[in-house]
Amino acid sequence: MTVDRMFALIAVALVSAALFAGDFPHLDEAVEERQIDVLSVAQSLRDRDQLILVDLRDREAFDRFALPGAVRLDDALASRPWPRNAMVVVYGYEGSRLSRQLLQYPSVRFLDHGVAQWLSTILSPAVYRHASASELEAFEEVAQISRYFGGVPRKSETPITSFDVAASLENLERRGCGF
Repeated sequence: MTVDRMFALIAVALVSAALFAGDFPHLDEAVEERQIDVLSVAQSLRDRDQLILVDLRDREAFDRFALPGAVRLDDALASRPWPRNAMVVVYGYEGSRLSRQLLQYPSVRFLDHGVAQWLSTILSPAVYRHASASELEAFEEVAQISRYFGGVPRKSETPITSFDVAASLENLERRGCGF
């Protein structure tokens, strides 16, 4: 099956899911098994692997912030040609009825925790300054990838307890980061 045909079928699945499927408040085990973490996606983008990022969110959310190189599903369907062996990574599916429909396509992966995880792990990674040596070493690897994407890794004087997505988006807009 060509990637073009796969995207056309995804569009049909989206419409079908909206009309006929029930609500799925959480991801089932099959979707969880197909998740991919943001660090793996960032490494693939940096290494220029064949990867297609598809954003399932609405136009407003996409226009405010999207992962580098991502396209909205509507635009993905209109674009030609797609590499045959590309992995397709979707995000913005959280709570979506579309999740079950996408499982029928083996090359589709689901970005674990989507935009929020990208913002916290890739663009704004932080580590407690007094973390263990192994945690600091792991952080340095993430920090290198973060800098590649224009992120600002930091070491904090206090333990990291939470991440504010809205504040992070506002900070990116103040810095003039366009994605």
